[in-house]
Amino acid sequence: MDDVLHKIDGMAVPVMKKIANSPNRTARWPRPGEISSKSEGNAAPLGGIPYLNGDFMRLAAALFASALPMIAAGPASHPVGWEHGLAAAQKRAKAEKKLIFMDLWAEWCGPCQLLQKRVFPTPTAQEALAKVIPLSIMVESLDGTPNKEGKQLAERFRLGGYPTLVMLDVDGKELRRVEGALDANALAKFIAGK
Repeated sequence: MDDVLHKIDGMAVPVMKKIANSPNRTARWPRPGEISSKSEGNAAPLGGIPYLNGDFMRLAAALFASALPMIAAGPASHPVGWEHGLAAAQKRAKAEKKLIFMDLWAEWCGPCQLLQKRVFPTPTAQEALAKVIPLSIMVESLDGTPNKEGKQLAERFRLGGYPTLVMLDVDGKELRRVEGALDANALAKFIAGK
């Protein structure tokens, strides 16, 4: 029988080839006992794969089975798209018939950064934010310099502290607000009006 191994970086790997004693003489992977340790000296096919023994196949099957719930759930949700201006948020809210969730924040504010980095990206928050038009308005930069639109909105909504989270209708009328950082579950309840 012909050898079915090639050396790649010093490791013997099987290659697809016609096997002389194969019933239909078509290319197939070698079976146990058909592998010798000699190399044919030919180049392995592009992307040669090491021989898959029973242990590896059982492991692969177990990993696949454990991934089935994630596969069944569908593709990972994409992060929601944030608006950064009230006019754009209102236009989108009217088109999508959704309320607006406005986050008024300062770049130097620790709880604001916590919301942006730890709360908003969570699956619970993303699911809640997908039901509204999220609007992020930076009121002050790191050095305390006010942002033009942020300053106007801070005055309009009588901002008392950072962060201030406000639910608005499509016309920009305030429905409810909360000051301070929330965890993902509290944020979802706030957005839902509960």
